[in-house]
Amino acid sequence: MFSFNKEDVWIGYSLKDLSKVIRVLLDNNIEYTNNKVITLTNYEKINLRRYGETQYTITVSKRNAKEAKYLINNVLSKDV
Repeated sequence: MFSFNKEDVWIGYSLKDLSKVIRVLLDNNIEYTNNKVITLTNYEKINLRRYGETQYTITVSKRNAKEAKYLINNVLSKDV
């Protein structure tokens, strides 16, 4: 991210994990922005769809970054 007052707190490819991250941030009243980057591969030229083509990024303000990282770690580590 090119903003000086924001920090990326989660980057991933799983839509399931993205949903969990957004839910925990909403539950704790932490404002966030998300970005979706679609990576093009040679497989798309022959119409083969693959999982993991879309990268998701969650960004929060720097003052909330430490708390957001802690909450995200907790919610995602429960699945392991």
